[in-house]
Amino acid sequence: MASTRFALVLVLVVGTAGSTEITPTDSSGGLRYEAPDDCQWWVRDPSVAGGQDEVALTCNLRTINSEFDTTNFSVIPSEHTTSLRVECNSDIMSRSSLDDKSFVHLTKLRALELEHCKLARWPAGTLLGLRDLRNLTVRTHNTDWPAMNLDFARDSFLPVRQLERLDLSCNNIWSFPEHIFCPLINMVYLNISENRLQDVSDLGFREKAPGQPQPLISEPEGGEPQQENTRSLAHPCSLDIQVLDTSFNHFVLIPANGFSVLRRLREFYIHNNEISMVADKALNGLKTLQIFDLSNNKVVALPSELFKDCRESIREIYLQNNSISVLAPGLFANLEQLLALDLSRNLLTSSWINADTFSGLIRLVLLNLSHNRISKLDPSFFRDLYTLQILNLEHNSIEMIPADTFAPMNNLHTLIISYNKMTYLDAYSLNGLYVLSLLALDNNLLEGVHPEAFRNCSSLQDLNLNSNQLKAVPLALKDMRLLRTVDLGENLITYIEEPGFRGLSTLYGLRMLGNRIQNISKRAFADLPELQILNLAKNRIQRIEHNSFSNSPKLQAIRLDSNQLTDVNGLFADIQSLLWLNVSDNHLEWFDYALIPQGLQWLD
Repeated sequence: MASTRFALVLVLVVGTAGSTEITPTDSSGGLRYEAPDDCQWWVRDPSVAGGQDEVALTCNLRTINSEFDTTNFSVIPSEHTTSLRVECNSDIMSRSSLDDKSFVHLTKLRALELEHCKLARWPAGTLLGLRDLRNLTVRTHNTDWPAMNLDFARDSFLPVRQLERLDLSCNNIWSFPEHIFCPLINMVYLNISENRLQDVSDLGFREKAPGQPQPLISEPEGGEPQQENTRSLAHPCSLDIQVLDTSFNHFVLIPANGFSVLRRLREFYIHNNEISMVADKALNGLKTLQIFDLSNNKVVALPSELFKDCRESIREIYLQNNSISVLAPGLFANLEQLLALDLSRNLLTSSWINADTFSGLIRLVLLNLSHNRISKLDPSFFRDLYTLQILNLEHNSIEMIPADTFAPMNNLHTLIISYNKMTYLDAYSLNGLYVLSLLALDNNLLEGVHPEAFRNCSSLQDLNLNSNQLKAVPLALKDMRLLRTVDLGENLITYIEEPGFRGLSTLYGLRMLGNRIQNISKRAFADLPELQILNLAKNRIQRIEHNSFSNSPKLQAIRLDSNQLTDVNGLFADIQSLLWLNVSDNHLEWFDYALIPQGLQWLD
């Protein structure tokens, strides 16, 4: 037998910790509010609620009007209720349903949220009476039940013209009725992600192409010339949407003028679809667009004038994880407001990158070209990128860096060239990088580094040279006084000789794991007074001279595991700061626990 939820029961609730907008209350605070069963209520912060007693109500139900339940929303007090969240049981795969005028008495409601309620139909009159509604969220999560999809009646949003935010994500929606969003002239945010939408035109944001031109003057038979109305067909919608999320659907094409009705659109997310084609005027009319995310699609190429209308506003472009192999001439040229451009995980080669590709990007801060097929760099590529701060070129096929390639980038602080095919770093490859802080050259084929390679990188703090073929500590490291971490692991280094790490007075982390070092002299780390973490694991170390660590009084962690040591006694006795020591997997003949620092917390 169906049970009636929402019984009239007074519920006194202790509020959740950490809430900034809603504070718990009870009748003793002056407000008497009878919440239905299975519901909790809070009084909104008066500073947010304009000094009024406004209640936010959350109800946890099994279903809404299903074979299990009969739901009567009319028992919810209307006087103070401005926010209602209804959450159904996500584990119950039973169809819920809503009737016309389900919430008609809640005239003060400004926010309505339905979560996990498996709805298949949204009647036109569901929202009748909610004239003040500003925020509507309907997430059925029908995606958990593939056979169930949500259908909206054409006039579903006619009663809520004041709506500002609408979230219809995760509903298995296949299509919308024509012009369903037209009444929502105040809407600024629309989320229709994670549905099954297939045709951009069905969204109703596309301006129709004008009909055949008509003559200005027509001369009817036997009459005087008359004026003709030549006005193009106007779109019935006038929408102010600023943020549109259409991600995780099944769109395959962005047609010309596909979103041209949205004149005030600022953020457009259409990532994680199946888009393989973008028409010439796909972004036509979007003159205020700032963020465009087309990542995780199947795009092969983009039209050269794609960003023509938003040239003066576009700030962020995300095109990663597509199949782009061609960059049309002028595609990104002179986008003077652009701050971030992500082209990673595509099929770009050096053939399609030239002096004009990034020309005029005078405010670009982040450029990601990683996971492509770029084999050559040229100084002309980056000539206008003097504001660039982060450049990622990892996972390409770059074999060398010509002199002055990065010279214009006097603001670059992060340069990542990991996983390429470089064999040598030249003296002039890094010219001009005066503020560079992080340099990643790991996982290349580096056999050598010119002694002057870092002479212009005086601000360098973190250097990754691991997983190369270096046979010695590069001389270029000498006197790099701001270096904080150096990774020389997984190379072919057999010994540490002068000048070694001379002048690295602020270095606190040194990783040399996986080399071929056999002996450590007491001069090896003598110039590292700030060293705190030292990793020498997986080498071939047989002997370490006494006092080898005495000039590094701040050492906290040392890894010497997986070597060939037979005796380590007395090596660490004077390092009072040492907290972590690993000397496992060696050939130790004896070990005196009395000779380890008293403050040691971890020993293997």
